[in-house]
Amino acid sequence: MKENFVKVWFGIISGLIILPFLFVAFFNYPSADDFVFAYKVKSMGFFQAQYDWYVHWTGRFFSTFILSLHPLVFNSNLLYKLYAITLILLTLHAIYRFVKLIFNNKPTYVVLFFTCLLTGVYLNNMPILVQGIYWMPGAITYQLANILLLHFFVNIINDNKNINRWKYYILNAIFIIAICGSNETSMVVVFVGLILFLFYKFIINKIISKKLMFFISIVIVCSTIVLVAPGNFIRNNSFNEVDLMLLVNIILQSFYEGIQLFISWWLSWEIFILSFLFIVIKNQSIIKIPQIRKTRWLVVVFVIISLFLMIAASVSLSLWYGGELLPRALNVSYWIFLIGWIFLLSNLNEFISINLKANISRNVITATSFIILSVFIISKNNYNLTISDILSSKVFTYRKEMNNRQSIIEKSSKSRISTPSLSAYPNSVFYLEPSYNGEDYFNKKMAVFYKKHTIKLNFIPSKLDATYNVNMDDEYSYSLQNNHTITNEAALSKPNSCLLSPQQQYSVIFQEKIYKINTENFKTAYISANIYSSSDTVDLAVVFIVENRKNELIKWQGKDIVSTKYKANKWNKEEVFFYLDDRKLLNKYNIIKAYIWNRGQNEVYIDDLVISFF
Repeated sequence: MKENFVKVWFGIISGLIILPFLFVAFFNYPSADDFVFAYKVKSMGFFQAQYDWYVHWTGRFFSTFILSLHPLVFNSNLLYKLYAITLILLTLHAIYRFVKLIFNNKPTYVVLFFTCLLTGVYLNNMPILVQGIYWMPGAITYQLANILLLHFFVNIINDNKNINRWKYYILNAIFIIAICGSNETSMVVVFVGLILFLFYKFIINKIISKKLMFFISIVIVCSTIVLVAPGNFIRNNSFNEVDLMLLVNIILQSFYEGIQLFISWWLSWEIFILSFLFIVIKNQSIIKIPQIRKTRWLVVVFVIISLFLMIAASVSLSLWYGGELLPRALNVSYWIFLIGWIFLLSNLNEFISINLKANISRNVITATSFIILSVFIISKNNYNLTISDILSSKVFTYRKEMNNRQSIIEKSSKSRISTPSLSAYPNSVFYLEPSYNGEDYFNKKMAVFYKKHTIKLNFIPSKLDATYNVNMDDEYSYSLQNNHTITNEAALSKPNSCLLSPQQQYSVIFQEKIYKINTENFKTAYISANIYSSSDTVDLAVVFIVENRKNELIKWQGKDIVSTKYKANKWNKEEVFFYLDDRKLLNKYNIIKAYIWNRGQNEVYIDDLVISFF
């Protein structure tokens, strides 16, 4: 097979893998925290905003600095789209440097090809794509730190080849400062990584590396600046306090989760095919050294241990803060796994004695690259989601409706805006809708940005066949669990409603298997209900549950409806959103349940329960 054909083929496969992720960036729009950053800078000024973030919210001085240069500050939707494209290109560049390091004697087109494959595998399998790439606050806070972390790692590995020592120290110091100032997860990872490097140098060379000690000292200083920020104590006041037994439990759980994550990520077709391709490319027309130094075994063992420890470190803070694995932090974990796995393969390859002829390896690589593209297409991961959003025209409808929404808000002379929900939600780029409550924090900042008094969402289900109406009157309502709570004592839509009391606290329970919900790639559940109370004191919760096929609990979420000034003796509509960011929750055999829980001492009536997925 001629080399020119191989170059063209590699270019086609690379383009088919990367271009969809770049294309949907042109349909990206700001939401939630985007308006908060724009509001802060516009109302306070750039430098005062930095002070306010640090004192009142977070010590993440670098990510807040970058986010204060938000496109909304310059009233530019185009810049918001271009930032996501830039971030993907920066990801490609960082991975290119890494691939070039491990394929040091391979042609540039081969390095570029494997770079696109590795980037594609990351984008396809990252736990939450929209928060990792397209939603700017999440992407800048975590993915930019991932990119800088990889650059730093490459610099450390490539240390002996670096000529300009001052440039080496200054650049790496800047990387460390930026990583630590981006998010606490990456801060812990870079600290653990440097400690492991220091230990390795001591074991192999019997010396304590001064330059690594220098970098560790920078991490300690930056971490101190981050951790002592007054804003952290305000933001984290509901998180776990320091407790020795809890700390030990978190460490053990982090190791357990790290191993579980490694195994689950490793057991995927993309990783298997990518690993096979790596070995074929690495062993193309090379001469193997017959004897391998014993230290190579130590390197392999060190890389394996380090990989597990760094994955465990990356999940530890999620477990500490939230008691569960947070998707944005898992993006960091998957980045570490993917880069670490390829680096481990590179070291294991020293023990592989095959030598493939150039023409054979090119044929194998060409065929295998087609297979991995096919796996991308048929898998239910991010690539499939992105292609589906494009081919179904969701992104085009979304852009049209978002432009129309923005135009209406900007041109309206009204100070109170009620904007209808959209008919299409491309979940590759869509993050959050505004709240139905105009007093919501994000809604208020959005309203200030558009110079309005209030902005709220009027939710209209986008897909009626993915919407369930429990009116307490029909056969479907009576088929649900807890139907004994249905009564004709009061109703908004007569004749029946659902009566909750201290003796019967739970309403009828909606239940459905995910594969029966007639919409693809949903990640949000909207639940509304009309509630009647004769008392102005209510203590309710809207409960949303995900169980596996064995009815074992996977996820429990609750949204409170608590008030001592509730509008008594009238029907009040309550609305909530639940977000299913973790793809594991959407296994087609999982079961979704939803109901209202009365925790108070008063009787309340529930009518017209609506559950809609989008």
